[in-house]
Amino acid sequence: MALWTQPEWMRELAEKVIASRDEVRHVDIDEVLFLVEHETKPKSAIAKCYKFGTDPINFFTDAEYAIVFYWQWCDLLSEEQLAILMLHELMHIPISSHLPLVKHTVQDFKEILEIDLDWSRPGQEVPNILK
Repeated sequence: MALWTQPEWMRELAEKVIASRDEVRHVDIDEVLFLVEHETKPKSAIAKCYKFGTDPINFFTDAEYAIVFYWQWCDLLSEEQLAILMLHELMHIPISSHLPLVKHTVQDFKEILEIDLDWSRPGQEVPNILK
């Protein structure tokens, strides 16, 4: 298996999240590269959002941003949890590409979702944010 894959399901999930959540309605799906990393298991993140800027990767993609799911963590999450994770990462993308990534805390995120639980814990029941 390749170290990185670019699965269509991630883009489809992002489209659903963008269509259903006002917080990320400004995101242009064509400016985001969606990747799954299959081997790395970072201690501090289950996913990350990157802004390319002047990075050499610009030679290979027109995307401004990348959202990476680390599959060794994400494989344990339900579909509802993956939708929340996608929302979390999309919320880092600013309204204008001239701005830096938006920082937000877990507490801010819990207020937006109006839930007070650890949504990323495997097996945790979470609301379906796509409804």
